Amino acid sequence: MGALVAIEHGLTPTQIAAARLDAAGLKPSKIAKKIGVVRETISRWRSLPLYQQTVRAIMADLDAAVLMDARRLRERALAAVTSAVRKAEVMLEAPDLTPADAVRLGAHCLDVYRAVSAQTGLLERSGVEHLVALDPREAIERIVLAIRDTET
Repeated sequence: MGALVAIEHGLTPTQIAAARLDAAGLKPSKIAKKIGVVRETISRWRSLPLYQQTVRAIMADLDAAVLMDARRLRERALAAVTSAVRKAEVMLEAPDLTPADAVRLGAHCLDVYRAVSAQTGLLERSGVEHLVALDPREAIERIVLAIRDTET
């Protein structure tokens, strides 16, 4: 943000407001209306190198914020899946686990994994998207291995 502040020093507060709206993807006519200038003024500002540099810097800041949010979401999703799988591992070791319970447990773990994956792309990135066709016990074992691989 320090570089952005240095860039903004050469612009008026109205130009900075326009640059922020421009970086957010608004059309020149919408920007002009929101800040109270004519559209031609926005077109003129868009030709200024300092204005262009400011818009690019704001866009870079927005991109960085989105990436950070995506990383946080992925970490939370991975933690949720890891927790579910670790609980499943413990339950699979129980001597009184029936085959029907094992199938339900495996199905539940896969459901959690699929739900998280649908939101984060975790399934595709972890390389275990083929798990849907596996026996639940084998699927859980492979999910555990995939999670361990991502932790290292």
